Amino acid sequence: MLKANFSGLDGYFVADLGATDTTLYPHFFSRYPNHVPSGTPDQFQMMTLGNHPFGVKGITMRSMVLGDWVFGSVQVVVPSAQYAQDRDFDGLMGRNTLSNFDLIFDYANSQLWFKPIDFK
Repeated sequence: MLKANFSGLDGYFVADLGATDTTLYPHFFSRYPNHVPSGTPDQFQMMTLGNHPFGVKGITMRSMVLGDWVFGSVQVVVPSAQYAQDRDFDGLMGRNTLSNFDLIFDYANSQLWFKPIDFK
């Protein structure tokens, strides 16, 4: 579980190495006052682990803060279906974000360490 801040709102996200995209669940995304208007068409579809399809909208968030790192213009997806979320956390931190780091899993101490990748 990771604490992150998207455009000024804190949330808790699962580091999901199997998720291509960082996903903000509808219950978290609805906290933004200027969210996507109702009736806006989905941009593409994804599948739950149980093979249930759901539509998603691609959204650009103004910023994301993850630990000491601040990112601007972060691409996320937001599911349109309520069943495509888990209310125990606010979304998934996908590979589009995690690929900026080498991840060190310290299972003994229940810690996840991030080491920025040096892109030269």
